Amino acid sequence: MNGFGWYDVGSMAVVRIVYIAVGILAAVAANRLILPFRRSAATKQLWKKYENTVKLLTVICESDDADTQLYYSLVIQSHLLEEKLLENAINENWNGIDNMLSECRALVRSAHRKNSFGTLIANNLS
Repeated sequence: MNGFGWYDVGSMAVVRIVYIAVGILAAVAANRLILPFRRSAATKQLWKKYENTVKLLTVICESDDADTQLYYSLVIQSHLLEEKLLENAINENWNGIDNMLSECRALVRSAHRKNSFGTLIANNLS
């Protein structure tokens, strides 16, 4: 029963805490110095995702037998992406983000007007 005393257990705990601290420092150094992921890169990636979402939303609006659940989830996703894009654009001092977003919104609006599915959804919303 006396095989492990307070000193043995305490020294093992200190060693484990040191290993954890070294791992944290290595991860922070790798993320900051070796593989940095900046807000500008994240915003570009977010913009590509937004464009793909808008294209898929346009395709769904133009189809006759689209899934309404997918439609609503894409609408919600596009609005959330727009909010984050606007926030990042303000922080990065991007000019013209409003024009780019309005072009994408116009694509979706025109797809709604072209097809009966989009008209059906628009009528259900009002």
